[in-house]
Amino acid sequence: TSFVICEPNALNGMPVADWQHIWMQNLDEPVAGYQTIIMVYRDHDLSKPGSGPWLGVNASLWDMRGNVASADTTPESPQGRVWVNANLVDPLATPAPMDFCVATFELAAPASQPIARTHTEWEGAVAEFIAYDGVLDDAERSGVEEYLRRKWLAEVTLAAAPGTSNEH
Repeated sequence: TSFVICEPNALNGMPVADWQHIWMQNLDEPVAGYQTIIMVYRDHDLSKPGSGPWLGVNASLWDMRGNVASADTTPESPQGRVWVNANLVDPLATPAPMDFCVATFELAAPASQPIARTHTEWEGAVAEFIAYDGVLDDAERSGVEEYLRRKWLAEVTLAAAPGTSNEH
């Protein structure tokens, strides 16, 4: 079954899947062979340490509070790299993002475990999730991150052009 609580108009006028109120969501088809994950998401204080949006992905990537990975994680993650809002971070020393962000998780090798369902002890929200079967070069990664930032996080401000006025 597919059931997700959706927050309409939650982020830049678009809906967001919210796991703060439900505990498990199966994906229609498991995601296998991924090496890079880019997503727009936020964590929540109620998330259990060591949990993350997707069961099977290393907790050291998702739980950026410095906790040790749990037994149900993929071994390829700890040697990978993580970017939050285009900044390379140490996931073991970086607090979990409680506001929506664009996060990129690059594994050291293609994952040996597929992503088939959400983690039952993670509370948070995911706006968009993209998985790639390889490592993106810097330009590709930056391009996808910027696209997602503009799509989900950019606030549009309409200002009058120089020398003009908004008054009628």
